Amino acid sequence: MSGLHTLDILIGLFTVFLLFSTICTAIVEAIAAWSGVRSKNLESALKEFISGNPGGNNNVLTQFYDHPLIKSLSKNEDGRPSYIPAKTFRQVIESLVIGENAGLNLIESIRQLPDDKTNNLTGILKTLANEADGDEQRLRLALESHFDAVMDRASGWYKRHAQNVTYAVAVVLVLSFNVDTLVLVKQLSSNPEVLQKLLTVTEEQVKGDDKGSTSCVSKSPEEQLKEATCKAKSALQIQHDAVNSLTSAGVSIGWTDWNEFYGAFRSHWLAKIAGLLISIIAVSLGAPFWFDILQRFMQIRAAGQKPGTPEKP
Repeated sequence: MSGLHTLDILIGLFTVFLLFSTICTAIVEAIAAWSGVRSKNLESALKEFISGNPGGNNNVLTQFYDHPLIKSLSKNEDGRPSYIPAKTFRQVIESLVIGENAGLNLIESIRQLPDDKTNNLTGILKTLANEADGDEQRLRLALESHFDAVMDRASGWYKRHAQNVTYAVAVVLVLSFNVDTLVLVKQLSSNPEVLQKLLTVTEEQVKGDDKGSTSCVSKSPEEQLKEATCKAKSALQIQHDAVNSLTSAGVSIGWTDWNEFYGAFRSHWLAKIAGLLISIIAVSLGAPFWFDILQRFMQIRAAGQKPGTPEKP
């Protein structure tokens, strides 16, 4: 087996991983949009920032979300935004603080705030005001910097949640479609026709710049459910297109019946589990990962193949 043929097999295998990773990424995005997990994570981070307790219920938080600047970021009247710019956060906090102390500047207003052990924000504001040494602009920048840390925390929570969901979706996809890495390698090694058809699919995938994210923007900003539904439909379409691409190329995926399912685990259970497990890990890496890998491998393939020379298996 030549080096170029081995490279082609890897490219073909990675193409399968890319297509199923694309399905996985689309489904995870649809679930996130449907459940509103981003806005919930941000709300929990804000609760912790303001009250010192992620599960706390603070009046300041209610006033914060009721502010017109925050409401303008929400997709519906009763919804919560999934992202708040640091400048907007600072403006809202400044508005709430000065609103209770008319005639005073920001630093003086903060110093007039009553001590409240259940309000973590008060302690933060007073500490920042003392460190600002009378410089309001320095105080504003420090407050925005603190909020950036809140957004980073919320983003971290979402990434961990999304990774867990990704693993679960990858398991369902791989088992449902029988994506066995070892079987795929064997088929691509022994069937040049299937390999060449799959390489054509690879070229089509790499030409585009779609790394697996679904682009759905609801025209009506107050209807968040429509966006979630749009992403769900996009995920189904991506799955349909990806599976069609693979089956058209002759790639062995899916189960013919329950007997095949049970038989696969009875006869060669260790190899079957290993092949499926490798696929689960690969699919969970995400579409952007495999898209970048495929682009690099295709560049290596193009550089290694001599112009006008037919490829030899």
